[in-house]
Amino acid sequence: MAILSHAHESPARISDRLHLVVSGLISDWEKFRRYRRIRQELESLSLKELDDIGVRPRDIAAVAFESVYGMTAN
Repeated sequence: MAILSHAHESPARISDRLHLVVSGLISDWEKFRRYRRIRQELESLSLKELDDIGVRPRDIAAVAFESVYGMTAN
């Protein structure tokens, strides 16, 4: 019966929910693009430059991920 309760949603409510979904997708895409850009920038640095900022080459993806998402990757 829970399925039927959603069948009578008003167009405005459906529009609001769609807006939230689209906004979330756009936000996620922007974060992914920022992550990719940071990762590419770090990968373009020399070993000495990475050492100067305290980043090991194997940690580049994790550093970029934490920079964008504020948490460590699993």
